[in-house]
Amino acid sequence: MSRYAPTPEVMAIGQINISGNVTPTTWWKHIQLPSGRPDATAIALLSEIVYWYRPTEVRDEHTGALLGYRKRFQGDKLQRSYQAFAEQFGFGKRETADALKRLRDAGFITLDLRTVEMLDGVKCSNILFVGINPQAIAAITTPSSVSPESNSNNAISDTAITLKRNTPQRHNGTGDTPNVDTNTEITTEITTE
Repeated sequence: MSRYAPTPEVMAIGQINISGNVTPTTWWKHIQLPSGRPDATAIALLSEIVYWYRPTEVRDEHTGALLGYRKRFQGDKLQRSYQAFAEQFGFGKRETADALKRLRDAGFITLDLRTVEMLDGVKCSNILFVGINPQAIAAITTPSSVSPESNSNNAISDTAITLKRNTPQRHNGTGDTPNVDTNTEITTEITTE
């Protein structure tokens, strides 16, 4: 039996119809806070925005033939409030607004505040519309090509290579333990509580 043969758990997960947004792994490297850490809030929000901009297939009811595609929202851009994004993901409204502005400043999305006339004639101002920049999304989503010298035989290695250094991980557990602060005080006294 091959080491890569699917287990029953892998096959069971393969039967689940998972829907919703998808987060490409490359985004964690490209969408970062000024500190250099991944901007998890912005990544989750961008993933949701991209989901809404992905086309939906329109099929013939009788033949199942693909007739075309349609968008998932009504207007020219996605209409969604800061509060709606915040409630969906459990973020604060300010945290959501700041993350969307970072995405805008990075060139991934546009944010437009518009005045909209409702069906009953009432005008509502400052309605948020979110646009998207497909070229910028593609630039961070498509991984850079791998040079032929780096993987000439296209085989999967059994030894994991870390991203920080080009050496295998330690498997034997030897080596110095890093100096770590702890809140636990070590004592020889026995307590009877």
